[in-house]
Amino acid sequence: MKDKSKNKKKQANEHKNLHFIPVYIVDHPKTVMFVSMSIAVLMTALCFAWEFKYDSKMSTFVVRSGKTANQIEAILMAIEEETYFDKDTYDSLQQKQPGQSQLYGGVNLIYECLDCDNLLTEKYLKKIYDFEEKIIGNKFWKDYEYIDTNGVAPSRNSIIPFYFDDDGEFLQDVSISSTYLYNYGNGTIKNTLCDINFNDETLKSKYLKTILLFGLPLENYKNMDDNQDEQVDKLENWLTSIIPQQSEDFKTDSFEVLYQGVGVTDYGVNQLLIHDISLIVCSLFLVFGYTLFHTKSLFLTSLGTLHSVISLPMSYFFYKAVLGVEVFSMLNFLTLFIILGIGCDDIFIMLDAWKQSQFQKKEISKNIYTRMNWAYSRAAMTMLITTLTSTGAFFGNIASTIPPIRFFGVFTGIAIIFNYIMVVTWFPAVIVIWHLRGEDRPVCNPKRKEKFKQKFGKKKSKSKNTKTKDPNNKENNEWVDIEDREFKKDVDHQIQKQKREKDEQKNKKYNKEAKKLGFQLGSLRKLEKYFFSTHANFIKKYRWTIVLFFVIWSVFFIYYATKLEAAEDTRKMLPDDSFLQRCGSISIQEFYSNDLVNSVYLQWGIESIDREGVDPMAVDYYGKPIWDKKWKPNLKSSQEWVLEVCSRVKTEFEEEIYRTGQFSCFMEDFRDWVTNETLAGGAYTFPVEEDQFQKLLGDFTNSYRSQLDNSQTGNEWAPLPMRYDWSIGFGRNSDELKYYAIQFNLALSPESSAHQSRIVFDKIEDFIKELNEEAPEGINTLSNVSWQWMEMLVEEILYSVALTSVVISLIIAFIIILVTSDNIIASLYAIISIGGVVATIMGMLVLLDWNLGLIESICITIVVGISVDYVVHFCHGYITAPPEDVFSKMKISLTNLGISVVSAAITTLCASFVMLFTWLIMFKRFGLFIWMTIVASCLWSFFFFFALIIIQGPVRNQGRIGIVFQKIFCNKRYKMNQKKKKQNAQNSTDSSELSSIQNSNIEKNIDESKFYDIELSLGVIDPKETSNKGKIEKVKKIKKKNNAPYSNLSISTSSATSNSNSD
Repeated sequence: MKDKSKNKKKQANEHKNLHFIPVYIVDHPKTVMFVSMSIAVLMTALCFAWEFKYDSKMSTFVVRSGKTANQIEAILMAIEEETYFDKDTYDSLQQKQPGQSQLYGGVNLIYECLDCDNLLTEKYLKKIYDFEEKIIGNKFWKDYEYIDTNGVAPSRNSIIPFYFDDDGEFLQDVSISSTYLYNYGNGTIKNTLCDINFNDETLKSKYLKTILLFGLPLENYKNMDDNQDEQVDKLENWLTSIIPQQSEDFKTDSFEVLYQGVGVTDYGVNQLLIHDISLIVCSLFLVFGYTLFHTKSLFLTSLGTLHSVISLPMSYFFYKAVLGVEVFSMLNFLTLFIILGIGCDDIFIMLDAWKQSQFQKKEISKNIYTRMNWAYSRAAMTMLITTLTSTGAFFGNIASTIPPIRFFGVFTGIAIIFNYIMVVTWFPAVIVIWHLRGEDRPVCNPKRKEKFKQKFGKKKSKSKNTKTKDPNNKENNEWVDIEDREFKKDVDHQIQKQKREKDEQKNKKYNKEAKKLGFQLGSLRKLEKYFFSTHANFIKKYRWTIVLFFVIWSVFFIYYATKLEAAEDTRKMLPDDSFLQRCGSISIQEFYSNDLVNSVYLQWGIESIDREGVDPMAVDYYGKPIWDKKWKPNLKSSQEWVLEVCSRVKTEFEEEIYRTGQFSCFMEDFRDWVTNETLAGGAYTFPVEEDQFQKLLGDFTNSYRSQLDNSQTGNEWAPLPMRYDWSIGFGRNSDELKYYAIQFNLALSPESSAHQSRIVFDKIEDFIKELNEEAPEGINTLSNVSWQWMEMLVEEILYSVALTSVVISLIIAFIIILVTSDNIIASLYAIISIGGVVATIMGMLVLLDWNLGLIESICITIVVGISVDYVVHFCHGYITAPPEDVFSKMKISLTNLGISVVSAAITTLCASFVMLFTWLIMFKRFGLFIWMTIVASCLWSFFFFFALIIIQGPVRNQGRIGIVFQKIFCNKRYKMNQKKKKQNAQNSTDSSELSSIQNSNIEKNIDESKFYDIELSLGVIDPKETSNKGKIEKVKKIKKKNNAPYSNLSISTSSATSNSNSD
């Protein structure tokens, strides 16, 4: 051990010029592994300290800017946080309330006959009775059922009392009961509990509904607000423990019970998520299996996959602790597939670089330090570029005004960064440990491997007479009998030798070329050999054909991409045959009265919302309403104008209002109430006096609430199509009227597309604009509010932002590639290839008959982030390749990185494959989208990019940013510098020539020293003498050109003279 440590230190001293990080990793692999994984585990553990909140209903998919969006959330906050409807109820909420007296919510049970058109028969009515008795008869039913303030329990609204007596006996004459049901309560019961085809002639109903109502506070709680979350959890846990199970037990081939409402809808969504997430977990095993096949090491595969997966909780820690985002969007689950693909890509890049380092030049492959230094430098830089481009592309979603899109981009970008940190710290240390443990050891024990071969391998023939072909007899290639075993071995050896010679002759050319490029052809894996020879030669031979093919390809898909439009059909999150989708569709399409409709509020009083300090991903608090200070509701003209608006709305929007009776105008009922002396308690006229309006309106709301409660008794209760609970709001602290609204339900389905909603929205907006222009002062700020418009805005913004995000992501990717590659030509080729992928995907969406709805828009926003990696790998590999010819650089890039890119593509495809079998349409389409993107990315990077490189790839300094910048912007300065350099070179030449001339003159003077005094001729010269003028001019020129003082020349001359005299 001491010798090994000494050798390591010796090697470290020998390679001080290597990078510090890889040397440190080699010296301390266990320390690096421990520190990096400890930080990751600590961040993961801290995640469990917080409550995990996720948005299963995707309720955070909202727009948080703009007048319409602000007013929508402002009225929600006004209703829930700032105002009350009637003072009596609000006061009672602050005190102890009778148990279960406050209606919390309900559950709709929908019965469907699968093979008939009528459930109103004895057979099915008894099934319905038994099903409801299982719930009503449960011992906990009375702990949760709704009981009104009069002590009556109107908690069950069903057709059962019409067909069964109090003892549960069936009333034999079904037709009489059905007729009574049809006429009861002026049709309110049959419109609510029977389908739209139920009439007095056929008395048939294929669908039936039962409504179960539940109230708070529960036992041992003061009121509805006392630990409300805890009360709701108890209620929902009981509902989910009984209703789904009963529904499953009563399901037959002809009868089924569907359900929706408090607790059970979330339960159904969660069950779908559990099913889909379990499939998603299966993708981990597929990725793990292929990674094991590629690495041939269970050790590397396990620890490599671990760091990819653990980057997700690390990102969640940052998401929660640093960004302070409380709610986790369902969209963020898609990050798992993205990070698996990118993580495995990085694993392959690092591991393949390490394996290839063994067959590089001696100065690289001589020891573990040089190998890790070469592999780490190449892989870390390549991965850094792809990390920056992918992260930049996902961070481009920050500009989105839809919080889940914005934070999905942030969450995924952070996960990619953490994955990179782990792959350049944890995984190289894992490789070092793997190498020190014996890199080339077989996966299984050699002894067990030999036993396996002996037991299951091919057994040798016991026959002494063996038949084989004579390899030397080419003409008569018949079977010959060979009795001598030794001769048989020689024949087999000759056959193998001929085969080897043939292969050697075939690969002789490639071996020579491979050695020239630093490869050992025998050490390359099959896929690496394919890229080195077959693929590279194919690209070179057919480069123009490939480019032409992809140009035609681009034109074809761009043509279809231009036809991509916003969705016009009904938006769906689940398949038509799924439980929840069927339940929702039946409720909307088959019943007159249902709660799956969106209401429109034409409101006065609320201007906007203040979002300061509000979590953008909040699902229960959006901000504080900003009240309209110009609004004057007390004026008589305002009261009369509201009545006028009610009349004109009913006339103008008759088709847009959801069926008869789905419109409410509180001012009409207030007028009738205030003019009734008995109800109002006095004689009043309408419009009322300004100083009395708010007091009388408050008394009206109290009276209305009392009448509403008294009407909900027994079978007489039916859900009113509209109420005023949300139409009038008094301030909780000031008792001042804050807003009021006219309300009507939309005939539009809640699942309608943005295109369908926009038509109705524009019509209402034009109508409101016209009304505000005609309205008197103080009542001319009417606005249009509906959750339907919020969903419309989301889809419209997704459509516009999707295309904008693609452009922004492409620009970010191009800048990063340009900066990191330092070559504008290669960067242009890369971004053109990425653009080709984007055009391909957008065109494929049209060919698949997809429109840009919610899911498709999300896919488009991230297409650049998914598609950049492969072409960026090749671009960086080509730029950093040492040869100076295009073909050699391309072969090095393909050979070094091709196998890693292919493996990364396969793992990503494996990860997304299981998504094709999920229930949620979002997951299913996202899986197909990833498949299309990965396949397109491979085609464009492996073929088109390298075809452009072969045609005109940059070599030496071609396309380098610095040189291009210098030539474009610094051309004048560049020319001046070149001219100065040339002049300096010329001056240097002249100086040397003058020096040689001077030396020759000195020698000449020395030779003539016999006749002249040298000191006199070179020291003191009489300038008046004409014969000395030439000498003086020459001395001045020498001084000027050599920048030397006259004395230096004299000294050198005197020195030469003295040396001559000494000789």
